[in-house]
Amino acid sequence: MRDGWYTATVVRTVSDADLPPVLRPDCPLAASAHQWVVVDYRPAGRPRRVAVPVSAAAQHAVGTPVYVQVQDCLRALAPRRTAG
Repeated sequence: MRDGWYTATVVRTVSDADLPPVLRPDCPLAASAHQWVVVDYRPAGRPRRVAVPVSAAAQHAVGTPVYVQVQDCLRALAPRRTAG
């Protein structure tokens, strides 16, 4: 968490046109994103939702566990394995 990575869960994948403005990061580099993955995470126990830009070919099913990096301007996702 110190490096900005949190456990998260994929909520949905949306196109740039369908991304709600409240989830759009204030980052000029994010303007080139064509597809976004929306994830829920809980820093300090508080629910949060962010959008992460991904390639158009990326496949992220709803409910998939991931790690999300929220400190960088562009944000990032990494796969997360669950026990079991």
